[in-house]
Amino acid sequence: MRRYWRDLWGTRAVTVRSSLSPAAAVDRLAAARGRAFAWPPGSSPTPRLRIVTGRLSVHRVWLRAHRPGSRNSWRPTLRGRFEPAPGGSVLVGAFTVHPVSQAFTALWLIGLGSCAVIGLAAAVAGAVRRDPSVLLGALGLAGAALGMAAFGVTLTIVGNRFGIRDERALRWWLDRHLHVGV
Repeated sequence: MRRYWRDLWGTRAVTVRSSLSPAAAVDRLAAARGRAFAWPPGSSPTPRLRIVTGRLSVHRVWLRAHRPGSRNSWRPTLRGRFEPAPGGSVLVGAFTVHPVSQAFTALWLIGLGSCAVIGLAAAVAGAVRRDPSVLLGALGLAGAALGMAAFGVTLTIVGNRFGIRDERALRWWLDRHLHVGV
């Protein structure tokens, strides 16, 4: 569960060195962007195709790898920039889930958690007053809220698991295209 929260709310730093200048590195990535590639390479008789999309400039890199035809709001996005370095450049950035997905997930879980707490408090009040209709209604509210929260957490866990595969594919793609001679 700790990994789930780290992957959803945290960032994972990435640093990729290249012997290319920042402008040449951007040009090389831009030329390869949008073309499908097999992932994982050579380890499966039926590899899954991935496509890298996003925006590229020396000062702003925003890239995602995804399977054609799939949608995943919790897919990690690389946000970074190229910095000049002795003998080439360095892509410095971090993988993170899109902020809108994070905000929606937080609002969803906070809202459902609040409904569960209110339902449980109302159930206690119904039990104290010995009113079975209030007790059952409040327990129903709390149960529905907890069930929807469990569904939301499960959905984000599955999205994160698939997203981590896309992150690994993008890391491999970056290494492949930023190292000259590969």
